Amino acid sequence: MNVFDYCYFRICQFYINNKDKEPEYSGILILSLLQVFIVYDFFFFLKILFGEKFISLFSEDLLEYWILPVIILFPVKNYFRYIRSDMFKSVGKNLLKNESVRDRKRNNLKLFILVLVIAFSSIVCGLLFKVLLEMYGVI
Repeated sequence: MNVFDYCYFRICQFYINNKDKEPEYSGILILSLLQVFIVYDFFFFLKILFGEKFISLFSEDLLEYWILPVIILFPVKNYFRYIRSDMFKSVGKNLLKNESVRDRKRNNLKLFILVLVIAFSSIVCGLLFKVLLEMYGVI
């Protein structure tokens, strides 16, 4: 089980506690959003790091519109992984019920670090972009 699996199970558990009728779909959408942010931050960091070399590998249109297929890809992948295979009902509920306090704290720390890394990388990329744009005029 990886961090994304556990994140999905915890999101589903949260929506079950809030009396949501379809917690699996809410879990897929939120998890897909996290994954899209990770990919977006990675490509944005590459753009800042390599600048014109990275842009010359791809056309400008590709860089502007690559996010649309990624936004569609992650929910479809997650649908087949979690809902189609019925993973939450078979694994998730038992995992969360039988989880020890120590394991829950450790897994919560992993989720917290994941969210911090996503937020921190977005902020750093944005600041780097602004600084480089002000210093050189073009990135």
